Amino acid sequence: MSLKERKPTQQAFEIALLPSILLGTALCFLFYFVILLPPFRNPLVIRYALCHWVAVAAAWLFFTAAVYLVQKRLVLGRQSYLADQLESVLEEWVDHRSEWDLEPAMDGYRRSVSLESLWKLQKKHVAQSWYGLRLGQLLSRQVERRSIARLDEDLKEFAERDADSQHASYAMVRINCWAMPMLGFLGTVIGISDTLGQMDAQALASGSQEAMNGLTGGLYVAFDTTAVGLVLTMIAMFMQFFVQRAEQSFLARLDRGAASAMHRCLSDQEHSDTRDVEASLKLIANRLIESMQRLV
Repeated sequence: MSLKERKPTQQAFEIALLPSILLGTALCFLFYFVILLPPFRNPLVIRYALCHWVAVAAAWLFFTAAVYLVQKRLVLGRQSYLADQLESVLEEWVDHRSEWDLEPAMDGYRRSVSLESLWKLQKKHVAQSWYGLRLGQLLSRQVERRSIARLDEDLKEFAERDADSQHASYAMVRINCWAMPMLGFLGTVIGISDTLGQMDAQALASGSQEAMNGLTGGLYVAFDTTAVGLVLTMIAMFMQFFVQRAEQSFLARLDRGAASAMHRCLSDQEHSDTRDVEASLKLIANRLIESMQRLV
């Protein structure tokens, strides 16, 4: 059997994009529908929200990113609740460790087999949680290897994999935060181009007040798209910061909990300390014998 980790059906920190896009689109339509209703009509909101089609596109990007971040925060709350349940399960595993240690033949590999059997009895929603995926895959890796000698390497590998998955899950948000100000600048460029294209050079040269008002009014509206893009980007980035920090805190909890549980349940720490002392004593004794032989 290959020791390479099978690609799991679900990765930690991954959230489906399609529901966020659909719900964000619906909220964007609802927002523009509401602001056009007479009871909620506000000239300032209308000015910035409908100043240009580019502003509408930036608003759509903002709503999709905001819905995605809210969805991630709700899922994280659910995962934290499941992690609390799993920690109680891990304590039961540690209690079983004292029973297994009564059997001299129960080594780390046999413990991993026993734990994997117990793991299959867990509820599906617990086993498929982010914490559950990490523990289940760690146990499967030890059973495949028939040894726990490389447990620390596996812990590091899975921790790095989940960290990469957590970082990659923000790809859409990062793209949207990049695109919103770019769209704002694009709207400004288009607005300036349209204003200059529609300008009457002769009227402007004659110093006509009407021509000057048209020029300044066009430029006034053109810069609104940049303001909209920058404001929406700032809000989205603040939302991303708080959600990402919460996920990183949960990831650190996951790393500590998985490492502690695997070491307490599988490793032979008590026996390994004794073996290290015995090995050192044997080495000293061998060197002492060699020195005595040289003297003789």
